[in-house]
Amino acid sequence: MQQLLKLANEADIDALANVMEDFVEVFATELTPFAVALSEQLRDTYLRIVREVLDKNRNEGGDDDFGDYLDEKSITALGVLQTIGTLILTLESTPDVLLHIEAILMPVIQVTLENKLYDLYNEIFEIIDSCTFAAKSISPTMWQAFELIHATFKAGAELYLEDMLPALDNFVQRCFP
Repeated sequence: MQQLLKLANEADIDALANVMEDFVEVFATELTPFAVALSEQLRDTYLRIVREVLDKNRNEGGDDDFGDYLDEKSITALGVLQTIGTLILTLESTPDVLLHIEAILMPVIQVTLENKLYDLYNEIFEIIDSCTFAAKSISPTMWQAFELIHATFKAGAELYLEDMLPALDNFVQRCFP
């Protein structure tokens, strides 16, 4: 898996993201001891890709329209987010590991929502949904995610309400059983 991540970092090949997701799904039990390290590597890969998108947009003097460059990079970023989501779902029986992973993934959630990377919202909201569902409770880290969802909604992302609803439902269900 580390070789796949290294290759993905070097080449940004979206096909590798699909392979990583399948790998996580098939070898979930074997990867559990390495879940935290894997989450850190996936986070770092995602943040590097997003940083490149944001830097390129700033250098071109663009506004919030990330254009074709986001389209090229978003496929790889999307694959990384899907792999993270699959990993979270495989860890449902290990709440202590999930708590640690939530903290690791908070920068991923934060950079995506704060920079209005709309193409990636669905997967981000799925990750929040998976974390809050699998953990069976709401951690302080996920409350930070809730605040980001709220700020995102208030900042004009009401078109993404449908994507937000499963995560929001978990916040209600887990806090008021």
